[in-house]
Amino acid sequence: MHFDYHIPTKIIFGRGRLKELATEELPGSKALIVITNGQSMKRLGYLNQVTQYLKENGVDLVLFDKVLPNPTLAHVSEAAELARRENCDMVVGLGGGSAIDSAKAIAYGLAEPEQDVWDLYEHTRTAKACLPIGVVLTLSATGSEMSDSS
Repeated sequence: MHFDYHIPTKIIFGRGRLKELATEELPGSKALIVITNGQSMKRLGYLNQVTQYLKENGVDLVLFDKVLPNPTLAHVSEAAELARRENCDMVVGLGGGSAIDSAKAIAYGLAEPEQDVWDLYEHTRTAKACLPIGVVLTLSATGSEMSDSS
């Protein structure tokens, strides 16, 4: 078997590497941080760490913490509107697949506000643009951090 596979994804992996968010060259200066409506990211301190490191890197932050375990289009639209109103220029998904997949949909919606993001899921159009997306993965599961699918 032979194949070529190209995903323009940079992965920073390893114990203690989260702090590199403070020095990593980032594609924007104002991030929408997307988490689920559960409390684990707050309770375990991940949200505080990510917020601290991004601020050290000069990034302003807006939080959207309403994502459900099975994300809804309504929440994607609400988050995109918040990010648009706050002039966010990148999206950061923090947590597992629901937060990450929602971050992707939000980033697509922000880049093409005149289009209905749901059209992407009905396969009636393909995305022509996407805001930069960062991911802080807190569990190993579906590999959502590696793909452009959500």
